[in-house]
Amino acid sequence: MVTRIKNGRTVAQQAATKMATDVAAKVQKNVKRAVAGTLAAVSASLPMLGTAVGWLVPLVWTVWGLGLAVMLVLTVLAHWLIGRLHGRFNGGKPTGPSAVPV
Repeated sequence: MVTRIKNGRTVAQQAATKMATDVAAKVQKNVKRAVAGTLAAVSASLPMLGTAVGWLVPLVWTVWGLGLAVMLVLTVLAHWLIGRLHGRFNGGKPTGPSAVPV
């Protein structure tokens, strides 16, 4: 098989190098196009994001407040229940620092 050599490289090596360079240029162009499209989509959606945050903040505060109210009700209920059950299990006698005779 006879291969031609030009500038110390075979014709096949030169063709492969040119093909790789062309592919790299096309990939770079497509990446730039994709990044530009992504940035355009993000910048177009920023006003919509601002609108979403506008109603999301009051919603989060409302959920937080309702959760706090539920925890407060559960705490009061547990306090009442423990006090009631404690009186039943010690025979109804008062306990604690105020129950000690002086």
